[in-house]
Amino acid sequence: MKMVHSEYAIWVHRYRWQVLGLGAVTVPILVALDYIAIAGRNDLLLILASVIYIAGMQTFVARLPLRQRQFKREWEKKHGTDNS
Repeated sequence: MKMVHSEYAIWVHRYRWQVLGLGAVTVPILVALDYIAIAGRNDLLLILASVIYIAGMQTFVARLPLRQRQFKREWEKKHGTDNS
């Protein structure tokens, strides 16, 4: 088991809740739009809703490495760099 700094663990925990919250809000919207598109036989709405959802979630998740580096820089600035 690998140990992590407590501030980082809190930050990761908060980020996970943000991902879950975003999914809890956006998935029902996606399902409703997909249902409307399928019921109305609107292929364009179906494709657009899915593409926008996927692009939005990918953008949010792809920001994780950037946010990790930012957290690391801020922590090192606050506490100093320890390379031991």
